[in-house]
Amino acid sequence: MKSFPQIKFNQPEDLIFMDSPNNELFTLIIKEKTYHNDTMVLIRDLYKNKKNTQVWEVFKQNENVTVSVDMFNCGALFFRKEQAKEHFKIRI
Repeated sequence: MKSFPQIKFNQPEDLIFMDSPNNELFTLIIKEKTYHNDTMVLIRDLYKNKKNTQVWEVFKQNENVTVSVDMFNCGALFFRKEQAKEHFKIRI
């Protein structure tokens, strides 16, 4: 995964893609509030290795994440304030 520190988010994003679970990037997204109520974070390679799986579990537990969808090859996180915290696991 390449990192581009010179890129700055200046508004909340609708879709954020991660090539693999990245705790530093996720922390930055939360800290900088680069998400809004309808943002989706799409993450690839959840089960590529044990570290990725552990980081995915940490993401799901974050207090700002209300919905997580595990599709095995990828996962999606949502920040919907009006929805109760839920985790879905689907096979596609």
